[in-house]
Parts: sequence; structure tokens; C-alpha cells
Amino acid sequence: MTRIRGALLGALVLLPSLKVVAQQPAAAAVTLQQFGKLKWLVGAWQGSGGGYPAFFEDYRMLDDSTIGMRSFAGADLSKVKDSARIELRGGAVYHHGRGSREVAVEFTGGTIHFVPAANGRGGFTFSRQAADLWIATLHSDTPGGREIIYTMRRLRQ
Repeated sequence: MTRIRGALLGALVLLPSLKVVAQQPAAAAVTLQQFGKLKWLVGAWQGSGGGYPAFFEDYRMLDDSTIGMRSFAGADLSKVKDSARIELRGGAVYHHGRGSREVAVEFTGGTIHFVPAANGRGGFTFSRQAADLWIATLHSDTPGGREIIYTMRRLRQ
């Protein structure tokens, strides 16, 4: 019994020195034809909700496997503030923004859920509600954290 207790104590002393490796999330398998179903995102949008002022974004098909997003300072869509890309690469869909890389772990064409490619916590979901309306949900990366929900309304095609 003393030997077992000593071995357990020795193992417990070593535990704090172990490195925890974050598990990479499993990407949803998406074909080029399925990716094409995201064309509902194409157009100019006004986002609102989440306790923040309105914001403005534009989504365009750059080619058959890439959607470009630009955010703007105002409703006239004249001054670009930021940009990102949604790309189909190697059968997986990725979102590349300023210093971030997310992977789609759920894809139905009408819903796409992205999580950070490095650790799979948090992320965001785009859900089509109607031809001129979709919901963007930002998920907390901490347990019990609050989600932020934005309503996206079409300004123009």
C-alpha cells in the first residue's frame, strides 16, 4: 500500500508539468457544389443587435470557392474598415479574418458554424432566415459566457 501511495504521489507531482494540447476541431466535409449554396450571403447587409450600433458588410463571390467580405464605416459603403474571406480549400471551409482562422464544423448551406481552427472554442454561426435576413451568432469561448446575436438585413443585392 505504501508503494502504491508513493507512486501515486509521484505521478501527481508530475501532472502540473504536463502540457495540454488543444484538440483541433473536425472540419465539416464540403463539396464545391455545397459551397455554392452560400450564395445567399452575397449582397450588402446592415447588422444590428447585441447592444452595439449598426454596422455594414458586403459579401461577394470572388470565384467558385471564395467569398470576400468587407465591412464599412457607414451605410453608403464607401469607406472599407476591414475584410475577411470564406474559402473552400481541400474539402473544408475556412474563414480568414484579421489575424484569425476559423474552420466550419457544421455546414448545411443555410447554416454554417465556424470555430477557431486552433482550439475549437467559441466561434460564430451564420443562419439564413429568409432571402433578405440572416442571423450572425457570436459564441463565447468560455463556459457560461454570453452569446451575441446580430440580425443581418439586406440593403441591396
